[in-house]
Amino acid sequence: MGVVTVKFLKDRQMANRIWYFAGMEAIQFLSYSFIDQCDNPFNKILTVLGYIHICFQPYVLHRSFHPDDNTYQRFVNKIVGRLCLMGAGMMILRWLLVYVSGPQMTGPGLCVQTEWLRGEQLCTLTGNIHLGWSIPMVDITYSPWKPSMSLHAFLMFAPFFVRGTVEAGLSGVILFLAGPGLSYLLTDNLHEQAAIWCFLSVAEMIPMYGAAKAIMFVLRKSVRLVGKCVGL
Repeated sequence: MGVVTVKFLKDRQMANRIWYFAGMEAIQFLSYSFIDQCDNPFNKILTVLGYIHICFQPYVLHRSFHPDDNTYQRFVNKIVGRLCLMGAGMMILRWLLVYVSGPQMTGPGLCVQTEWLRGEQLCTLTGNIHLGWSIPMVDITYSPWKPSMSLHAFLMFAPFFVRGTVEAGLSGVILFLAGPGLSYLLTDNLHEQAAIWCFLSVAEMIPMYGAAKAIMFVLRKSVRLVGKCVGL
């Protein structure tokens, strides 16, 4: 889907972003050949690639989505880009620390696990309707190298609302509804919800991009029409 979409796009920045998310489609396609084979090295490698891809998604999304045609947007792009790279490193480090301190999962009588992706072993598993990823992670703390997966959500959506434009805000809302919002409705499997969102990401990009522009076009036309009616 991603490769076909790129061929018809004239927007090079959008095309580059779709190439990245099309890579996730390839990872998931290959993963089905080794699904549930948790001791298979190819299963583990593809699981790691999927997780690393997720960690860098906010950076790729925001680096190529917003124009830098004025000083303010260039400043925001630079800050958002750096924060997203730092966040990616923090999420990857939380996984790597498992191999230093050992896995730390909640036990009987403790809190129920509610985080996306976190599991006891590194593996791509069968979900309810799609595949899911299980990534061992150390317990979250206030330490910046042990962040919750909600850091991904913050980096993915918050930048839309500091752009200072209605179009950017609309894009963020549409992406949330078509991404994690839809995933919540399709499955209650915490390992699978992220994978479903990733699988649908290319299909979401074009509607998000087009819908935000269409809504802005209608709003501008409406404002002009109202202005003419009241004699402004």
